[in-house]
Amino acid sequence: MVTRRTTQRQFFLRPNKAINQCIRYCVSIATEKSGVELHALMFMSNHYHIILTDVEGRLPVFTETLNRLLAKSLNVYHGRGENFWAGHVQPSHVHLGDRTAVLDKLAYLLCNPVAADLVKEGKYWPGIRVFLPGETKCVRPKFYFRDEDSGGSMPKKTKLKLSLPECLGDKKQALKELRKLIKDKEEILAEKRKASGKQVLGKEAIKRQPVDATPSSKDKPSNISPRLACRDKWRKIEILHRMKSFLNAYRHAWESYKAGEAGVQFPLGSYKMGLIKHAVIAEADC
Repeated sequence: MVTRRTTQRQFFLRPNKAINQCIRYCVSIATEKSGVELHALMFMSNHYHIILTDVEGRLPVFTETLNRLLAKSLNVYHGRGENFWAGHVQPSHVHLGDRTAVLDKLAYLLCNPVAADLVKEGKYWPGIRVFLPGETKCVRPKFYFRDEDSGGSMPKKTKLKLSLPECLGDKKQALKELRKLIKDKEEILAEKRKASGKQVLGKEAIKRQPVDATPSSKDKPSNISPRLACRDKWRKIEILHRMKSFLNAYRHAWESYKAGEAGVQFPLGSYKMGLIKHAVIAEADC
């Protein structure tokens, strides 16, 4: 699950027709360029969550392309030129280690606007909230992106394709489980809202919010940045061991590289060293 937040939590992603169109287009371009498989998208007014599978080990290409295109195009749309994404809060990449974790995060993601007291049910969110498998046609926004007559190279039309994660198994059964998780979570959130006397903001009021506004809730800084979500104990231990082994191998290769040793091989997954320094990267076993 990939998460990124706007600077100062401002509502630069606040949904409307133009912004929704721009988000779909930018996501489709980033997906095509990186080869990732998309499973769910949730764009709130000041952050996004995306669940995907990094098929080719090119997640940095996806995030760099998406964040760059969104920042440049929506800065033009809003008539601003400052930082678009939060600098002090790093992007979050959480590995979902088992089937239960995937379902949990899908439900969390899709219930985000309900948990924030914005709408009664996630389906009423006026922004990008997509999880059903299928293809959607995307059209290039009229702002920022130049057409072919003006020397632009971005395609006029693209496709946004989503699929279910393979680990969920049977499509029909997985969607049934997910819908039940969403329903149960929304009912719990409704009870909490009723007990506190709160009301939802509603989709029309959401679309009227100023883009430079920020949430009324206080930002709670944290030094904790989870990298793994997994319910299965032994599976979790296995993944953590694999992560630790990678870091140790990378650290050893880096020290050898700095010392000037020739032919240093970095472990599979060392994206930046291969791209920028043209270092030798280990190949996959299969």
